[in-house]
Amino acid sequence: MPVNDQKFGEHMVDKLVEYMGKDSGQIALVTGGLSAANLNAWIKASKDYIAKKYPKLEIVNNGDPYPTDEKQDVAYSTTKRHHEGLSECHWDPWLFHTDCARLCRGN
Repeated sequence: MPVNDQKFGEHMVDKLVEYMGKDSGQIALVTGGLSAANLNAWIKASKDYIAKKYPKLEIVNNGDPYPTDEKQDVAYSTTKRHHEGLSECHWDPWLFHTDCARLCRGN
């Protein structure tokens, strides 16, 4: 059965907010690949849903995800490197969209 991109993106955002314990703060998206159609669809759905339902969540880097070339070690180091620039952010990788996508949560 195919994945509904919109529902999947919305579900991931709702789980993120649940995990964070609040619906505000800065988040950074890290994706496996900028040219992967499925990842882009999930990210677009998530960003649209955030704008509609969680306007107090701010996606840093002008809303653009950081690419990792589908490499888990690159995803880890990219997330670790960029989390330091987020206000109120604690190192805590969170699975977001794919096994290579990570998110830093505001606390």
